[in-house]
Amino acid sequence: LVAACWQNGLSYGKHIATFVDVVVSGDYSTAVEAFTVIEEAVGDLEQEEQKALLRSLKSKLQEVDEQKKTLFVELIKVIESY
Repeated sequence: LVAACWQNGLSYGKHIATFVDVVVSGDYSTAVEAFTVIEEAVGDLEQEEQKALLRSLKSKLQEVDEQKKTLFVELIKVIESY
């Protein structure tokens, strides 16, 4: 289902928190799919929304298992680059 979200080309900026939760709690392959949805939607967010997203991600960094930590850190870098 998450793969269908990034493949259909729609923006999911309004639902980005849901995809952050998937990155935190999903298995690695699903987390990668959610990463892609977030990566594609972040450009549609206002600057304040991006800042709030970064705060949320950074606060959840300790919740992410070691396998996904690198992915999570990369997601933070992607958002900071906007």
